[in-house]
Amino acid sequence: MLFLILAAQNITLPVLRVGSLKPDFAAQMNEGGYAATKVKLVISPEGVPVRCDVMFSNGPQANGEALCATLRREARYSPAGDENGKPIAGVTFVWSQWKQGKWLGAAAPDWDPVEVGLQVNKIPPGFHEMQTFHLRLVVDPTGTVKRCEVEEARLSAQAQQLLCHEVNRENIPPALDENGKAIDAVRPVRVRLTSEAYDKKLMRKLRGY
Repeated sequence: MLFLILAAQNITLPVLRVGSLKPDFAAQMNEGGYAATKVKLVISPEGVPVRCDVMFSNGPQANGEALCATLRREARYSPAGDENGKPIAGVTFVWSQWKQGKWLGAAAPDWDPVEVGLQVNKIPPGFHEMQTFHLRLVVDPTGTVKRCEVEEARLSAQAQQLLCHEVNRENIPPALDENGKAIDAVRPVRVRLTSEAYDKKLMRKLRGY
């Protein structure tokens, strides 16, 4: 499978241009007085949110649904761009957290899990176990990675090639449009790198032997 890596980051994710990520509704808290939700937005090549799915809810599901409604109604984006600078559909994730009814912001919490765990035979020089990286992918309707770029530009070209090679082996769900049809899109993916030996050790620990 062919995919490209360039030294510069040429594919771009959607960027909020109009509107705010701050909710305009009163969120419902869980029994502990806390709430959090994560939604996934698909942004059209025109910069319009065409689909919003609730990915996580700590507290009432209605918070995520209300956040989706607000973003689809009010948010407008500079669209994602492919390697040629052409506008393309893009995926972005939006968090919201509340405590005792007060909005805590849109930043992803520390416990936000990675989307893909990459396992290699041996951790290569310059990497360490459980290290995380941010990738930008162009994924086609079949889930094939057409292009992969690594945000951590400090990494060597060889290290970036390794990450992209490994993520290309994974099943990356394609973006869906408003009709549920799979489409080409730029999407962010956060990955964690571990070795086979580390994962085996972790499983033994979890099983108690």
